[in-house]
Amino acid sequence: YRINKWTALALKSRIMLFEGTFRKYHKLGNWEECLQECVEASEILMNEGGYKLYGSYSGLFTAVSATETSAEVILARNYNYAAGLSHGVQGYVNAPGAGAGGVTKRLVDAYLMKNGTRHTDRAGYQTMSFMDECKDRDPRMLATLRGKGFKVDGKTTPADLKVANTGYHLCKYYVGKKYESYSEVDLPVFRLGEVYLNFAEAKAELGTLTQKDLDNSINLLRKRAGMTGLLNMADANANPCKWLQTKEFGYPNLVENAAKYGNDENLGVILEIRRERTVEFVMEGLRYWDIMRWKEGKVFEEDFLGMYVEPGIYDLDEDSVNDYTFTTTSYTGPTAGTILKLGTNLYVTDGDKGNLLLHRDFVRTWNEDRDYYYPIPIKERVLTNGKLRQNPGWNDGLAF
Repeated sequence: YRINKWTALALKSRIMLFEGTFRKYHKLGNWEECLQECVEASEILMNEGGYKLYGSYSGLFTAVSATETSAEVILARNYNYAAGLSHGVQGYVNAPGAGAGGVTKRLVDAYLMKNGTRHTDRAGYQTMSFMDECKDRDPRMLATLRGKGFKVDGKTTPADLKVANTGYHLCKYYVGKKYESYSEVDLPVFRLGEVYLNFAEAKAELGTLTQKDLDNSINLLRKRAGMTGLLNMADANANPCKWLQTKEFGYPNLVENAAKYGNDENLGVILEIRRERTVEFVMEGLRYWDIMRWKEGKVFEEDFLGMYVEPGIYDLDEDSVNDYTFTTTSYTGPTAGTILKLGTNLYVTDGDKGNLLLHRDFVRTWNEDRDYYYPIPIKERVLTNGKLRQNPGWNDGLAF
């Protein structure tokens, strides 16, 4: 819980990766020096800091005290129910009422198979049932989402669509004693896993990444998670993931500019590093800023999609107890858990079947010329008599 030399290096690693890639993808110039600083700070911490990966990925987020995970956690925020301190990370995506969320299918489809092959290369992956799409996946998936065997107060409990309308119910930071929107699990501010990924990404963007670098960073994360398939740089670059190149689910700005930046030969491994950040850091406060620095903000205009459903009876945790019945008409059959009418209780993409669709009536727009920056507060502009100029695209009405 105390700041030390290694905390400072972790901060430098994060800042220099952000600044370097923001400058690169926003075409501001002078990005290489920043990324080299990221590499150097990361290497010092990795080689001299004495930190190592905690033995269990899920254990990082179920250990109430960060002192238990201090092998990996460099700095944490301390939470404790007895002291009246808790955080609401789960409440951001698990909430009853109109705000009910859950995580999206984009995240779920990003997880690889346990053997390292791509889930999105499997035939029919778009219409798989939740039970089928969970099988044989990267173990971090079911350490993050409720699935088979998940228990609340000792009882096997399926995803609750009343608090997770996408059907993908976050369980990260759940400690097994009670289930609510709050948690006393300490939040890591910096951990070695992030430094590994900062290091790998910076080197990939600089064009200096080697297979040895991946083996000393990302592949250690995969091994810790229990994956049998490791990241091979040559294979990734020879066959870049097509799903990660799509407008809806991938990184179109990276694809569009790869040749211009001279790193199209590294396109595949950069895509895989971004995938790794996606699944490793769910709800750790990094994703929004990754999207900002990569200049991929148009993704915020895409629909919030959930699991695929058709009219029928579903056992979402495979405990031989039916949990939900989805129907498009008044249901008169045998009671099977909670009855939800598609198009009334929940909306789906194709009328009577498809992916659950969250917040369908909200129109989301992203302004590429404005929204990567916040507006400068009017008070600050007045105090400087206009010397502090407003950020592009924001009109505050002040004439200086």
